Amino acid sequence: MEQGHVEVWKDEYRKHVETVVEPTYELTALEPDEVEPLLEDLTESMSASTPVPAYMLGGRQGGILWSRFKERSLEDPEEAAAVLSYLFDDEDHVNLRLDRFGSFYGDLDSGGGQLLSLATILLTFVYPREYVLYRWSLMTTFFGDFAAYTVRTGFNTDQYWKLNVACKRQLLAALDRHLEDATMLDIHTVMYVYDRKYADE
Repeated sequence: MEQGHVEVWKDEYRKHVETVVEPTYELTALEPDEVEPLLEDLTESMSASTPVPAYMLGGRQGGILWSRFKERSLEDPEEAAAVLSYLFDDEDHVNLRLDRFGSFYGDLDSGGGQLLSLATILLTFVYPREYVLYRWSLMTTFFGDFAAYTVRTGFNTDQYWKLNVACKRQLLAALDRHLEDATMLDIHTVMYVYDRKYADE
């Protein structure tokens, strides 16, 4: 969206990923010794009050999950490198990539929904036209009001794939007609603004 909107830190972080992270690492072929510096490069605050991934996960609990994700990755950097490389490999189906992510990091989040948010945060900043950030609280309001669809909680990769397709084919396509360089981050912003300002009025 245009510079100056309330969610401008997303644009700043996307630019950081594009100009700092992606030129530094071959994200689909990470080496174990690259895991720690990669996670440090991803732990950037920009103009948000806390590191963007933790901020997007929401409050204190988001910060805890992001910290635990980093700790788990550093406990087994070889497997973390393989799992993250596969997550970023857009050649395979997103369900399979998310399933592998969930298998390795699954015990970090008993409910699963926050972990799905974490994985899709990583995806949406690397592939901003392809993947939307999963946030149950925003999606359940938006799809409940406009599609009469009940968004289920938890680490549900098949549901995420369907929601992502809907966001890409319907919402992003519509936004493309009105906004230059629209991304799925803009779709997240639309849902955020709708949830905060227009839902239940």
